[in-house]
Amino acid sequence: MVYCSRATVGADAAAVQHIVNVAQRCSAELGITGMLVFGSGVFSQWLEGPREAVLTLMAPLPNTPHPRRAHSA
Repeated sequence: MVYCSRATVGADAAAVQHIVNVAQRCSAELGITGMLVFGSGVFSQWLEGPREAVLTLMAPLPNTPHPRRAHSA
């Protein structure tokens, strides 16, 4: 799955690092691998793993305030 979201206004380096740390921990717990890229205020994440694990990881996202797009492949 490829997922993109725009950072909240004023997101600083510490906030981005926190997001990276949480993403690494949650992905590892679910057996998911991938890549997270941040630039120009946009996060892009490529996730690979068992379908159910990826869906579990993505489930909370509709409750976040960030504009986003998700594409599955």
